[in-house]
Amino acid sequence: MKILDTHKISSLSIKVSENIHKKNLLKFLRTSILNSSLCYTKNSFFYYTYIPSSSTYEIILYEKLSKKTLLEPFLLNHFATADCENIIYVTDTYFVVFMDDELKLLKFISNTTQEDISIYMEQIYGFKDFRFVCLACNDLQVLKEKACTFQNTIVDVPLYENKTFQGFLGFCGISFFLVIGFFILHIYTLNQTYIQSSSISANQNIIHLNKPLQKITKLFSYIQSSALYIEKITFKNNKISTVLYDTKKENLLKIVKKYKHKLKIKSMKYNDEKKLYSMDVIIAY
Repeated sequence: MKILDTHKISSLSIKVSENIHKKNLLKFLRTSILNSSLCYTKNSFFYYTYIPSSSTYEIILYEKLSKKTLLEPFLLNHFATADCENIIYVTDTYFVVFMDDELKLLKFISNTTQEDISIYMEQIYGFKDFRFVCLACNDLQVLKEKACTFQNTIVDVPLYENKTFQGFLGFCGISFFLVIGFFILHIYTLNQTYIQSSSISANQNIIHLNKPLQKITKLFSYIQSSALYIEKITFKNNKISTVLYDTKKENLLKIVKKYKHKLKIKSMKYNDEKKLYSMDVIIAY
């Protein structure tokens, strides 16, 4: 049984004007997570609840590498024996709220008192009349040792819809190698044309024209090593137009910073269909 500590777990609160219709809910939550500052991977899953008193969706995000993965916060409710009671479990680094045996809220804290938590819960969520249970490190360790006897009742959701995401990655992988092959062929054709029409020696021409080829090849190698995805590419007037994708816009901006003299951004936006950020760029060579 794999127990995830809280340093591998993230939480997010999403304020809404009203409860989202079930048909659109998962798409809304996925988009909200991808647009947030949370870290995530293709193995990320999330657990969510809705709190009517504050009109918020509370999300717990984590990486699930096994079906037997358990989250530490969900173990805490096994510490108390009372059923159907509103309890706030407090540790050194976080607190969780259980209402009627359901985890409603996870918040990370530092040097926070019970009084501070009570005021926060009442003002932000309208919650009152909770029983506090404080847990020390040894209490958490005992729960982890007993975890194999607990039933995993977490109903979580994959951040990515696997078939769509994996299919898109496969398409991008094939596209990348096709792009490189086409680009090399394109440059090779330019080389041959230039050599045939030039009065300078062939060796000098090849050396001169291979410089842009080497630079752009390095750029595409960097794209591959950065795990960015390419969807389409066109060549015109010694420029390449293409679209790059990644789960984080920060990764797309890194390549712009690295190749700022060669690369120009036409647009950047979030693609709802692919659940990725897209960046339309022009590369000079």
